[in-house]
Amino acid sequence: MMYKITLVSIILLLFAHTIPSTQKKIIREGKYDIECYVASKNLKKYKEHKVYFWYKSREVHNSKGMSGGQVLDGEFKKFFKSNQLAEQGYFDMGLKKDRWYTWFENGQTKSITSWKKGLRHGSYKEFDSLGNLVLTGKFKKNEKHGKWINYKSDDTIKYKRGKIIIKKIDSTKSGGFFRKLFRSKKRDSLPSSKNYTLKNHGFFKKLFSKKDKDSVINKPKKEEKGFFKRLFGNKESEKVKKK
Repeated sequence: MMYKITLVSIILLLFAHTIPSTQKKIIREGKYDIECYVASKNLKKYKEHKVYFWYKSREVHNSKGMSGGQVLDGEFKKFFKSNQLAEQGYFDMGLKKDRWYTWFENGQTKSITSWKKGLRHGSYKEFDSLGNLVLTGKFKKNEKHGKWINYKSDDTIKYKRGKIIIKKIDSTKSGGFFRKLFRSKKRDSLPSSKNYTLKNHGFFKKLFSKKDKDSVINKPKKEEKGFFKRLFGNKESEKVKKK
């Protein structure tokens, strides 16, 4: 009896290993041909915020938080009709993982995106059809994070969890600038300001002090007194000589 049970279990294990975990599918979708693999087992739990890719009726579909068919699992390739690769990456039970590549029909790389458990996470690069780098940045849990550089428009923008970081203006510095600006304007525009009155006061003070000095020096009384003194002084000296 034990021998029969052991034999049956061995056969079941061998049979289980012979069943492939994935099945290859070839799909013709518009101007593309797709080669992909679908999981042979159904996914029981889904994450509401993640996008799942699945296969049904010879088409690849995607939906958020659910699937309506067999989820994609394994390597994924999309070709142009010219047999040039258009897209390549890997799925893990319906979710994108690792690096995904896209190409232009001329063979130039179009984009390189890092994925982790169905979310864009890590470096991102975008190119034009000539192979020139156009955009670089990073994602963190499907949101832009850190420095993003647009080489075409020569712009650099910083993000934090999907939101643009705006630099704060230093109010103390700006206040000092405006304070100096208005102070200089006051000096130029107001002739009755303190500095102006002081300067003019000094000017008028010098002007009037000069006038005072001139008036003191050229006083006629002093000149007349000296003149009469010399005149009468001479007469007295002549009288003394005659005696």
